[in-house]
Amino acid sequence: MKCMEKQNEWQNIYEFLKAIQSLKSVTRATLATEERKENSAEHSWSVAMIVWLLSYKFQEEFDQIIDIEKLIKMALMHDLIEIQIGDTSVWDKENRSKIEQQEQNKDIFLFLIASLPLSLKEELIELKDEFEEAKTLESKIVKGVDRLSAALQRVVTKQGWVNEGHNEKDLDNVQLPKIDFSEVLKSLYNQIKQESFQEDLLEK
Repeated sequence: MKCMEKQNEWQNIYEFLKAIQSLKSVTRATLATEERKENSAEHSWSVAMIVWLLSYKFQEEFDQIIDIEKLIKMALMHDLIEIQIGDTSVWDKENRSKIEQQEQNKDIFLFLIASLPLSLKEELIELKDEFEEAKTLESKIVKGVDRLSAALQRVVTKQGWVNEGHNEKDLDNVQLPKIDFSEVLKSLYNQIKQESFQEDLLEK
């Protein structure tokens, strides 16, 4: 009996691993290269790398131990629900509002992870709830980096904001509410803006 349960558990994890590969087909408004759009899996990887590499900076800034494992896990799973609901640009206010409501819909997320073993399911639910509530330091960091990752990608691909009619004030209105709690994140943001000005990707 236990052997059968273990086999079923393994099969369920395997099926989930196959299912989440679909995140690679969820396109975003940000370019990955000149030829194609970035996908949500690439974005999640970027967020995970940034929070990991800056984690010691956050520990220095806030003078406390940061749960780096939680940061990385939260970063990797924060957009899994987009397998079901897709993604939309932060500038698309009407559709963005709908997406944000769906992202907070636990039923959609529960459906996605339904077949996983209980321990994994509970961990994913806890991470999702913490991310959505954005009350802990780790969740605030991931929320902030989530937003800055897209801005950084626009600099890397020279996509910028000028051709879409957005200026510094517009960008500040989008970014600062998510990052204003952290000098580390604001420093990263200011560097992104400085390079954007130099490359004519952003106007004041």
